[in-house]
Amino acid sequence: MSRPKFSVLRVVMCALLASPSLAQEPYGESIDVVRYVVNVRVTDIGGKAITDLAPEDFRVKLGLTTAVVESATWNGSGARAPAPDTSVNRESPAEEMTPTEAEPGRLIVLFVLTDFGRDPKRMAGQIAFSPMAAQILDELAPDDRVAVLQHDSHFKMRLDFTTDRAAIRKAIRESIRIELKPLPPPLPGPSLARHLDHAAMRKSASAETSLLMIAQALEQIDGQKLILMAGWGLGERLSPWVVFSEDWNRAIGLLRRDKIPIISVNTGVGGELTAGLVASSLQTGGAYAGTTLQLFPQQVTLRVIGALAGSYELVIRSDKALGPGNHALHVRTARRGARVIAPLTVYVRQASAEDPIWQAAQPPPGDETPKADAWTIYSSALRHLRNEEPDDAAKLLDEVIAMDGNYALAWYERGMLAAGRSDNEAARRDLGKYLELEPRGTYAYDVREMLRKLDALH
Repeated sequence: MSRPKFSVLRVVMCALLASPSLAQEPYGESIDVVRYVVNVRVTDIGGKAITDLAPEDFRVKLGLTTAVVESATWNGSGARAPAPDTSVNRESPAEEMTPTEAEPGRLIVLFVLTDFGRDPKRMAGQIAFSPMAAQILDELAPDDRVAVLQHDSHFKMRLDFTTDRAAIRKAIRESIRIELKPLPPPLPGPSLARHLDHAAMRKSASAETSLLMIAQALEQIDGQKLILMAGWGLGERLSPWVVFSEDWNRAIGLLRRDKIPIISVNTGVGGELTAGLVASSLQTGGAYAGTTLQLFPQQVTLRVIGALAGSYELVIRSDKALGPGNHALHVRTARRGARVIAPLTVYVRQASAEDPIWQAAQPPPGDETPKADAWTIYSSALRHLRNEEPDDAAKLLDEVIAMDGNYALAWYERGMLAAGRSDNEAARRDLGKYLELEPRGTYAYDVREMLRKLDALH
């Protein structure tokens, strides 16, 4: 019996899970054994941000356990909120900021992926992005600064941080061109040009490397920062997987550590490399517009504006302490018509008594190697699957399940491997266990279809 084809959602999930360095830096939010801190965005059906929710409006599950939301703080991010809300907080500049860096407003990096091959469909999507970007600019606060950067065959900067809306629009229009572009001189105030190496930019052969250079430059600039990325995708297809380079992993680690979200817009046609846009947004606590710009331009625009408006910081408590590892996170709200954008998982690592709420997403200090846990072993199993080494993957999945019997994804993968080698009894057992743990999980529909086929064979 052959292994079923991967769904688009499965490709996205595999892109999130199969990256080598995720064993060191699992994505998700940080926690200790009792309280958890997560950031979520909430919009209505049209994409408009909802800013007036209270803790009792949220429903949260960690794994199979219902959690209590102790507080829900709306953090406006500088864009004009959809409605007045006295709970909006703007972060004050840090006291140690220099006079040139201590500027109000957000620092927004617009990172455009221009197709060097000049594919007509991708070019059409990028052309459609210009009027959308102009509409988004109108929604920004007057003191928000925007820098425009681009990757085609190499990395280039069109414009440093500025509030000049006319110059920003011009830079966005010109980003469709692929001519050589000198690094502009640093401007007064916060500057990316001051922290970028032009020679290294010319050698940047991939968008992932360029993203890493952006993350490294932003690391040296104080202020509230975010990245708006417009492109057709990231990563490399290694059928049936989408895999990322080490530079992407390093970039995501820096952005996550510095709390810089990526809001991504698909200017392509929704191909498999869209998984790279989705993964980048999920990893950094940002948002993906959710559909292609060419088909639904106004819908995408409203979603991006809603995502730019801000997010909720939820402090949640679980009466059942979760063991170390990766646990599914489900966040919904009682508000009718509300759409919650939240991380898919929470990563739990034992915190010390001196550090009760610990940011696990930060990179380990020095050369410290994290102790192998279920997540680490599961990630290794996925790499073996990607390399078409099913026997090695099966052994590692056995270890995961022995370590954590509630690790639903391990049951799913092991069940699919069993189905692939026609071990129908083992497949029915493992896939049934997945449904027991995740009745509304990512692969629940596919699993039910597979079980029906297995029952028919039986």
